[in-house]
Amino acid sequence: MDTAEKYDVIILGTGFTECILGGILAKEGKKVLQLDRERFSGGANGCISCLEELEAAFQTKLNAKHKGFWNVDLVTKFFVGKDRMVSLLEYIGVKIDTEPLHDVFLTFSGSLIKVPISAQQVMACNFIPTSEKESFHQFLEFARNRRFSENKQRHLPSPDGVFELYKLGSSCKLMIDHVFTGGYKSSEAMLDQVRRFCDVPTPHRSTALHFPLFGLGELIQSLQKVIKSAGGRSMLNRPLDWVKKRDGLVYVSASGVTAGAPTIIAEPSYFPDMVKSTAKIARAFCVLNHPTPGATTSHSHYVVVPPATSEQRDDIYVSVVGSKHKVSPAGMYVAIVSAIVQSSNPDEALKPGLDLLGQITAKMTKVHDYCVPLEGDKKSRIFISKSYDATMTWETAMDDVTSLYEKITEKKFPT
Repeated sequence: MDTAEKYDVIILGTGFTECILGGILAKEGKKVLQLDRERFSGGANGCISCLEELEAAFQTKLNAKHKGFWNVDLVTKFFVGKDRMVSLLEYIGVKIDTEPLHDVFLTFSGSLIKVPISAQQVMACNFIPTSEKESFHQFLEFARNRRFSENKQRHLPSPDGVFELYKLGSSCKLMIDHVFTGGYKSSEAMLDQVRRFCDVPTPHRSTALHFPLFGLGELIQSLQKVIKSAGGRSMLNRPLDWVKKRDGLVYVSASGVTAGAPTIIAEPSYFPDMVKSTAKIARAFCVLNHPTPGATTSHSHYVVVPPATSEQRDDIYVSVVGSKHKVSPAGMYVAIVSAIVQSSNPDEALKPGLDLLGQITAKMTKVHDYCVPLEGDKKSRIFISKSYDATMTWETAMDDVTSLYEKITEKKFPT
């Protein structure tokens, strides 16, 4: 430990949360060391990026023409308009090329319902009763315009009060609760999430969701470059040997690398005795050689299956992306179905989402614990992130990033 190199922050793991925090702290002048036991960036959130690895993971042979043209993310997160994640990347100075998703759907009685965000789309949506279409459009416009400070000064009733004010029935509330927001604590939070979801740059766009070209592996690599450009280091294939505290610093040793820092950030698997599991998350990764039935004109989309249309207790989320996002060869698609599961049969729990995909060429299902840190000694300076939940936007992950940043720095989050 006497000869250990000193850093401002040591990060264990290369998941999204760890890389985002590393990028912010490096941007703010901190010297960061990032270590990962895995041989590739991302760890459990990594990306399968060649045909041979894909075939090994799926235990099958694929009839694909272009070897190496796969980028299958093990966790999918979409950007929603100019959400907090987009604003944060601009603050850090990271530029990611993205491509819009073609459609967003809600399922009801086994059918795909296209979620509307413009006046024309609202009027064409048969899921919304005719008597509510004009008021729903007015609600979307109200949420869309709340970016202006003078508008935000207006007193808001409770979320139920907002629904009542705009005379929105169960169909509209189903869309708002399960697609536009995915949960909220206040009317302000609800309207901000709706605004981002409807915030599209042109009137011809049917969704505000977008996804990086070549997948989220590009995001992790870009954030690691920020760490390195600020004088830090990012090292893979470094299993952790030990962690010790001395003289106000926390020291780590990992495969010959010994370093000390006043602050440690880690993903849950590095300190299993400091976290607890609160749920099981299942993800089914599927390869398709056809568009999704019921959405054959859509090259990419996001689907929410609410509990009202399945026998599950929680929402089921489905993503489908393909060659437009450069994650698969032309004519092939990558689908992920995710949800919180209670049963010992994850595929059965995910069935309402899997059934939307039609014939599946190859599939693998993974189940992991959703872990959250225990309330420990605040002086320990070991900060542990949460696992990634089943949702497919950045909202909950950014909540965790914000909370950790403010605990670590004792400053307000920068964006």
